[in-house]
Amino acid sequence: MIVFKGEISKSCKKYLKKQDLHGRWILWSIIVLVLSAGIIFLAAIYDWIVLSFLFLPFLIVAGDYFSMPQNAMLSYPKSITITNDEVWLECQSGTITRSLLDVKCVIDCGDWYYVQFYFPHHKYFACQKDLIIEGTIEEFEEQFKGSITHMNDVK
Repeated sequence: MIVFKGEISKSCKKYLKKQDLHGRWILWSIIVLVLSAGIIFLAAIYDWIVLSFLFLPFLIVAGDYFSMPQNAMLSYPKSITITNDEVWLECQSGTITRSLLDVKCVIDCGDWYYVQFYFPHHKYFACQKDLIIEGTIEEFEEQFKGSITHMNDVK
């Protein structure tokens, strides 16, 4: 068993926030495109006044964007426990469990590891190296042998 516990660094939080923003940007872009296309279609069929509803998708996105800092803080890891077949993330908003089979790759970011899972799983699994309290970095690397890539290798 490998356990990381404690508060992650500012640079790690910044990276996680950037990853979250990127994911939200893609999600909301798709939602806005679909909703806007539907509104334009309805406007063409019924009445052009329906176009006034085009501001709604953008208003929803803006609301989510401005609430993001509070939501992100709830997802920063307090502790991450890795057993033989599961990864447990404990954060302020609760506990999340993922199977090791769902791990897409582990990115070595220098001071921490960023564990990525296949879509649509949670992205906040950041294991800061100096917060390891049980197990060793060597055991961690052995657990994810073949999945670890370095930050410079990631596009």
